[in-house]
Amino acid sequence: RHVIDPVVKNTGVWLHKWALEAPDRVFLAERDGEGWRELSYAQVLKSVRGIASSLAARGMGKDTPIVIMSGNSVDHALLSLGAQYAGVPTSPLAEQYSLIVEAHGRLIYVLDKIKPAMAFVDDAARYGAAIGLSNLNDMEVVASKTDGAPRDVTAFTDLVAGDPSVDIDAVHAQVGPDTLAKILFTSGSSSDPKGVLTTQKMMCGNQAQMAAVLPFLKERPPVINDWLPWNHVFGGSHNVNMMLAHGGTLYIDDGKPTKRGFARTIENIISRPGSLAFNVP
Repeated sequence: RHVIDPVVKNTGVWLHKWALEAPDRVFLAERDGEGWRELSYAQVLKSVRGIASSLAARGMGKDTPIVIMSGNSVDHALLSLGAQYAGVPTSPLAEQYSLIVEAHGRLIYVLDKIKPAMAFVDDAARYGAAIGLSNLNDMEVVASKTDGAPRDVTAFTDLVAGDPSVDIDAVHAQVGPDTLAKILFTSGSSSDPKGVLTTQKMMCGNQAQMAAVLPFLKERPPVINDWLPWNHVFGGSHNVNMMLAHGGTLYIDDGKPTKRGFARTIENIISRPGSLAFNVP
């Protein structure tokens, strides 16, 4: 009996809307030393279009996925949104697959499944063992921090700079509801991880459904300070897109509800409190 709001064509519709209506509002933020690195909607749109044009200039599209091997970060979000803007699917993986040598078998399994054209890590030195695997020899690796890389890597800033030879508006116009946005892998707790195909329509329809049953989301821009990992649908699609759909703000919590990480979470929440919160038991 609930009336569902119209479902937008793709996530780029939301980004353009809020970059126009609230260009200076913070969309994405993460800890940067004692302070925060904060990007406004206008800044995010500019970076997303730059990344999308760089991917298009490489000839990337629906058949050339990007595997994201590191955890939540502003650059991770920018790459994901930039890829969606250009119609390139991303596959965010549990960072343990790359950071724990004993788990590299899982990483290799996924690489063989999706055959990505590009891999991303936030720190080339920290993820050196993983990006040094022979399975990535023919793949472009992009890193936010390139120092200490065991192989040639592309600086993330080079992607953001964009390629002016690309008509990015024409590229983005081809991204529709049925365009593949993500390949999310199950946890693999009972068998090998399984790739779940997520289209633009699935993500955009989900937010229309949520807004119908949680109408307060449309009354004022929501704010969350959230740790939930983006290799799962809850953190990476539900929460990220909820902020984007409603012009909200996402502060990335680099803590966790664990004995080691909880003090950091409390510190982050005090510094940048949210208006609602999500978690798992």
